[in-house]
Amino acid sequence: MLGGAERTGVSEVPHWLLAGGADGRILAEFALIASANDASGVPRYAPRSVCEPLARYLAGRGGGANPDTPLYELCHLLRAVDAAGRGRDRISLFFLGQERPSANSCRQTLQAALHNGGWSRPGFAATDAGIEIAYDDGSFSIRYGRMPFLVALYEFVLGLDDFAYAAEFSSIVEELVAAPAESASLRKASSALAARMRRYRRDHLSHVRHEATFDAILGFIRGDGQAAFDDETILAFWRAHNEGDFRLYATAFDAFVNFASAMAANGLASASERAQSLSGAGEDADLDLLNSAPDAFDSDDWQSPLPLLDQEPACRIRVLIQSSERRPLEPLMQFGPHALRLPLAFLRREVFGAVQSAITTDLQVRRESGRLPERLDCRDAEAYDDRRQRLAELTEKLHRLQLACLHAMLSGSDDVPGEPLSDLAAEQRVELLADCARAFRMMTRKGFEEDALADEAHRDGFRIAGDVLRRTGQQVAAYVSALNRLAGGKAGLAGLFAADRETFAAEFRKLYGANDGAL
Repeated sequence: MLGGAERTGVSEVPHWLLAGGADGRILAEFALIASANDASGVPRYAPRSVCEPLARYLAGRGGGANPDTPLYELCHLLRAVDAAGRGRDRISLFFLGQERPSANSCRQTLQAALHNGGWSRPGFAATDAGIEIAYDDGSFSIRYGRMPFLVALYEFVLGLDDFAYAAEFSSIVEELVAAPAESASLRKASSALAARMRRYRRDHLSHVRHEATFDAILGFIRGDGQAAFDDETILAFWRAHNEGDFRLYATAFDAFVNFASAMAANGLASASERAQSLSGAGEDADLDLLNSAPDAFDSDDWQSPLPLLDQEPACRIRVLIQSSERRPLEPLMQFGPHALRLPLAFLRREVFGAVQSAITTDLQVRRESGRLPERLDCRDAEAYDDRRQRLAELTEKLHRLQLACLHAMLSGSDDVPGEPLSDLAAEQRVELLADCARAFRMMTRKGFEEDALADEAHRDGFRIAGDVLRRTGQQVAAYVSALNRLAGGKAGLAGLFAADRETFAAEFRKLYGANDGAL
């Protein structure tokens, strides 16, 4: 089954499940989604924008402070789909009848249903961006771009444990859509689904791998009753354990990041357990997803914004060049705040982790060993100052791309976004708008054409891209600032690099030099 996942281009997605100790059941049921193709052989679900978030969710890492927030979204969408039109089997046709769910196909399916009967109940409205649902105490919106993920989630929940849950799931859905549009029915349905998903995770995610790794880390860093670590702790841990389970420095860094995330999540879990104990609630007591959802979306659970560029309508635009712009940004955006908290450890991962990866690749494929001595000595390692300069240049590119996106957003519209224009004097506004237009004209990438800006969906793509670039630019600039602080230290970046090159070269010679290249 995992081979099917690889064929669809999502070979790395199950990492979230494997890291959580997923058993064969959950891997197989995930693979049924990830490896499904349409009639023409094209993957039914987009690998990056649907399958990867689904894997994160199943591992309990994709819902913010409350890991089952997506079920709350799904309940809203089920209500909207049931209210769209008066045709038979509306829910089945929407969630199971689309050959290749996408933002456009979800929009078209809903529009077709509404064309044949309109909304069967009040409180629903279709907009250019998605669906708006009105309630007595507020409203809820679902973007078309979010719907393909929710369609995949519906299909996965329906097939839980070889469809053993299908009848109960259908009963919950029927009761939900038949109930009045009030918070109580939403809370009941989403809590029932969340309780079932918690049992499913307990049954199929053993966390054995995490537990062994965490025990090793905690045993290494424990002191004065506190679990504290910094850049040097990770390097020291790797040097002490690299002849065992942590042969790769990148593996050690990633383990510490997972450890830090788990400790933060455990703090939230402990608070939740204390609250349940005080209230006398049991393990499967209803969770108030309705009230917790807003906080969940604003949580500190970092997720890279870059995958949004792969979704409609932003995917119409070639915002970042894959090899020279996006690929260098992926790791920094993947680790987010962890890279900022551990700037030198992350720098070592990117620079000397790349050298170690090249060594292991050469040995695995039995290439000629002519370059092995220079790799072992880290002669090809990128100097830390060169890496800092490369990232600084990327921040400039991101800024120019932001200006181009702002031009596209303003094109054909009298509405001016509040930032960054609202606080500028008239002359400054004129100058900024001219800079935006100039930046747009200089772009020769797909989607950066003036004629295309007449399409509102195309401008929406630029709005999404602009926000992604803003958040990415902030992350890169913050990391460059962290490197600047290291550069201003006693050793400077050059001194740190020289010392690290000597350290890593010694470790690499120990691991790969004297033992005839054993991995």
